[in-house]
Amino acid sequence: MIKKIPTIKNMAVFSDFAWDTTVRDRANKPIHFKSLNIIYGRNYSGKTTLSRIIRTLETGRLPDNYTDPAFQVEFEDGTTVDQLSLTDHPYTVRVFSEDFIRTHLKAFFDEEGEIAPFAVLGEDNAELSEKLDAKEMELGSEEIPNSLLASQAKYLTDWSKAQKDYSDANEALDSRLRKKANDPKIGIKHNKLYGDANYDITKIKGDIKTVRTKKYTSLSEKRVIELTALLNETPKPVIDECPPLSLQYEVLVQEALSLVGREIKVSEPIQELLDEALLQEWVRTGRGLHENIRETCGFCGNRLPEDLWNKLDKHFNKESETLREDISTWVTKINDEIERSSSLISVVSDAFYSAYVSQAKSLEARIQTGIDEYKETLVKMRKALEKRQKNIFSITEFPDIQDVSPNFDTLLEEFEQVRNESNEYTASLNEKQVEARRLLRQHDVSTFAETIDYEDQQSKIATLKERIDSEKVMLKQATEKVVG
Repeated sequence: MIKKIPTIKNMAVFSDFAWDTTVRDRANKPIHFKSLNIIYGRNYSGKTTLSRIIRTLETGRLPDNYTDPAFQVEFEDGTTVDQLSLTDHPYTVRVFSEDFIRTHLKAFFDEEGEIAPFAVLGEDNAELSEKLDAKEMELGSEEIPNSLLASQAKYLTDWSKAQKDYSDANEALDSRLRKKANDPKIGIKHNKLYGDANYDITKIKGDIKTVRTKKYTSLSEKRVIELTALLNETPKPVIDECPPLSLQYEVLVQEALSLVGREIKVSEPIQELLDEALLQEWVRTGRGLHENIRETCGFCGNRLPEDLWNKLDKHFNKESETLREDISTWVTKINDEIERSSSLISVVSDAFYSAYVSQAKSLEARIQTGIDEYKETLVKMRKALEKRQKNIFSITEFPDIQDVSPNFDTLLEEFEQVRNESNEYTASLNEKQVEARRLLRQHDVSTFAETIDYEDQQSKIATLKERIDSEKVMLKQATEKVVG
């Protein structure tokens, strides 16, 4: 076995090579060839030159194209062969290199070339020669049907076609994925709704893997609309707390009950006036137009009786006038409460985020219904007072009204809840929009995968891959028959 090549001079890259100073291990000690050696390096680094030096031991001749070459080859037994003793060594050397191929196997790269003999069969190898002839007949050629080489060529063609079909199918699917991922017109990458300028085929494959799992649930049309609206949201101003309601219902109803039920005693009543409220009010109004102003009746022209004002004073006494004034005061307070109730709880649905608009509008409608009911109660109360005022001497029956003010407490609590949620929504808006983009993008990818029958295409590609493996096995078996 060759131990080392001590020196090389004037041969290609080796101008003055010394093994012991060049080929050393990590401990800086010279190393030698083993039973199996692999020499690798870039082009023109000297690999071919080394093979030619070894081949001189086989051919006994120096290679061409070198001027004054010199080298030494040292064997394990201490023998050294140099360029002057190539035919004097006892070793059998065989080198299968590019030079060997060009010398003996020209037919492989030249149509007119031949295969030159490179082994001589002795008389003892006649049986081997016969076997070789039989093997050549068995091998046949690619043109001879059913021969080993023809079968090998067929399976090689089938395997190559299977690889091409698999590659074409894969590339066709990847092309559609790539277009969906980053096409300027339809690509997810360029869709501002999703906001991912780095979206590519790797990411769309990841999304498809996600939406194909059992855990994934597709979005409803309503949900898509909601998420799209969410992405159009911008931070909204804080919605202020509703001021205390301070409803006056309890005070007003108690006072109204008292006023319509207050009894008025008349010292010398005028019965006709008591019996006819309209006439009584007419007289009361007329008194204000005549007393201390005229001496004759403005209606009939007759002279007014001298005791008329005294009689009316005894009918329209101070107690009745006080009641009139009290009723007027509380009617005004009821009117003020009616006006104030219009803005008890102000709900502006536009002030809320889209996720709460529906709830806000419903609340707004119910608040308006509550306000209308409250106003209706106050109006009934006011009408009772006005009726008593027109017939001041008769107790008026109070209407059957229901206190609806507690409803406002419930509505106010609900308003505060949705108000707080909407205000808190501002802090998490960015996170929610990121999540919305992800859900909408995956929904888009899921729809796309269904449109192109992704599952079916993947199944076909898997079948083509199995075909490659099957053809490869057949090719391997055919090749083993050829070389076996």
